[in-house]
Amino acid sequence: MGQSVPPPVPPDPDDRIPETRTGPPEPRRHRDSLAAGLAAAVAAGLLGAVAYGWLAEAVNRQFGYASLGVGALIGYAAAKAGGAHRALPFAAAALTPAAIWLGQLITVALIHADLFRVSATELLFEESGFVTETWRDSADLGTYTFMIVGMMMAAYTAWSKRPERDDPPEQPDHRD
Repeated sequence: MGQSVPPPVPPDPDDRIPETRTGPPEPRRHRDSLAAGLAAAVAAGLLGAVAYGWLAEAVNRQFGYASLGVGALIGYAAAKAGGAHRALPFAAAALTPAAIWLGQLITVALIHADLFRVSATELLFEESGFVTETWRDSADLGTYTFMIVGMMMAAYTAWSKRPERDDPPEQPDHRD
């Protein structure tokens, strides 16, 4: 009975067995960011305007249904980047007419660049008065109608594609 028991040796942290999770991973909490949503909406608007201009120039005519695609693109980008911020559908709707208008200006510049044998960027930046005047002369009720429909599409897409809120808004206590 003269043998003593040595004290326990603390385990080496590198030798631990990693814990394994069972079940699905926890969902990532999405932060609602108005700035990220606006930045994504502006970038999508510029991309949509260029695509609108190239597509309309390829078929050599403007068509209003492309404004639905521009609006949907802006709304989708705003919702995915900005989360469930309540102002994003309105911001997406407000940015859509500018993107559609820019796309129509690009179309006018691309079509007239072929006719005048100059570059489209020269027409857009150096002869912008000519481009806007040509657009103004060709704009009709359908042009403005499709801008409004594009706005509605942007707002609808931004609202329907936003993620669910992680924390429900607090309800006011109306007890008297």
